[in-house]
Amino acid sequence: MGDSVYEIRLEGVISAEKYSGLFGVVTVTPEKIISQLDEARKNPNVKAILIRVNSPGGSAAASQEIYEELKKVEKPVVVSVSEVCVSGAYYVASAADRIIANRSSSVGSIGVIMQIPNFEDLYEKLGIKYTTIKQGKFKTIIQLKLN
Repeated sequence: MGDSVYEIRLEGVISAEKYSGLFGVVTVTPEKIISQLDEARKNPNVKAILIRVNSPGGSAAASQEIYEELKKVEKPVVVSVSEVCVSGAYYVASAADRIIANRSSSVGSIGVIMQIPNFEDLYEKLGIKYTTIKQGKFKTIIQLKLN
């Protein structure tokens, strides 16, 4: 077998867990990507790695883990973006030697987003009361912002 390019698909939400969310959405895990990187590194016929990305990002910790492993790769790494490569996915992609994207692709936007449902009105309507038990000065900082 001659020289080859190893293709890795990073598609979907990046998470430490294989399934995530209320509906059990399949995610991209560091374990999966790192095992593929190891396979590509060990194969002497693989001369470069192509990572096809279509991801809105996800867990910062999981993205960091993939990024760190990608930086260790001594073979050329190219990221090809189809539609979306933002947040944690862009962080991962930034470890590559080159990023290629369509003009219409969404690329960039490293940052943090947190969505917190506010059930105050529902709780009040249903007569539900809750008690917060905490340890640490800033553990309820989000509650302060919501109230």
